[in-house]
Amino acid sequence: MTVLPLQQLLDLPKLPSGIAKLDRLLHGSNGFTVGIHDISGAIGYLGLGIHELVFNVMLTALENNSRAVVLYIRTSTTPPWFKLAKNRRFKEEYSSRIKEVTLLTLADLVILVDDDHWWGQYMFVVIDSMAELYSDALDNIKDLGNDVVTRYYKSTRLLFHKLQKIASNKFVFTIGGMKLFNQRVHVQSESVDSDNNDKETPTVKSAIQQILVPIISLKSDLNLYYTNRLIIYRDWVQDNEFGLQSKLTDFTESVVALNKGHMKCVPHYLYIDPAPITPSHSSKSGFFLVDGNGNLLDIDTDDAELQLGDDGMEVINSQEDDDSDVWD
Repeated sequence: MTVLPLQQLLDLPKLPSGIAKLDRLLHGSNGFTVGIHDISGAIGYLGLGIHELVFNVMLTALENNSRAVVLYIRTSTTPPWFKLAKNRRFKEEYSSRIKEVTLLTLADLVILVDDDHWWGQYMFVVIDSMAELYSDALDNIKDLGNDVVTRYYKSTRLLFHKLQKIASNKFVFTIGGMKLFNQRVHVQSESVDSDNNDKETPTVKSAIQQILVPIISLKSDLNLYYTNRLIIYRDWVQDNEFGLQSKLTDFTESVVALNKGHMKCVPHYLYIDPAPITPSHSSKSGFFLVDGNGNLLDIDTDDAELQLGDDGMEVINSQEDDDSDVWD
């Protein structure tokens, strides 16, 4: 694995995500650099905001370089192209510069990365879903013995090594789902009056807490081939007189706030540094919005006026993005 000095990272071309706080967190700062970037979400990740985020970065690449060509590698899931077409920045002429290839197995991808020259025409690559290719291949061989599984892991490391070389001058995004585990958490709510006596009786309620686990483990040596890793999920934020606040207390208090109607569910991102300098710098989080037309809204800025109601969140007004020149 090649680790670039900080100055070289700062000098690389950048593609902003559209979320100012996230751009500052990304390796090299101020946006995505060339390299491999993983964005994972829960099962059924199509509605989480992952594609909207990737499409937003993709459109910046197409806008700022008239020669940029996108390669979209898909597996069994059809990409939500309607979300791209609805984006206010999309132009019909971009369609001819987006190439789609279907791969059904990890072996197909291994064959594809062996052809170095074939990749040269593309500046922006999406693999949707790397997690599906990886997990399907592992499921097919895990009962064949330790030797076969060991060879699989060696082959996968070689694949990522070649993919990293390909990504030395292009933006590669791997997106896909995650493993999802549920656990029931019991919460004691506020006391209520009992019908039988004057004493107050506490009621106990429960909530289902979902635990997301990346299919390619954060502890795997494959993790080090990534420049950045993101987890996108829908989670709750507090709705109070100061607006939406993501700094929650413990889980129990969050459930109490939810029962009182003081919570809203919005897309969240969790940034994970594949090679943190210190554990305290390994992850950071934030949240964003997606409007009805698939446009990404950075709610840490003044680019959107929001109206909060009982039925969710409605975007009242949004301004055009500031399309800065990030690619010559």
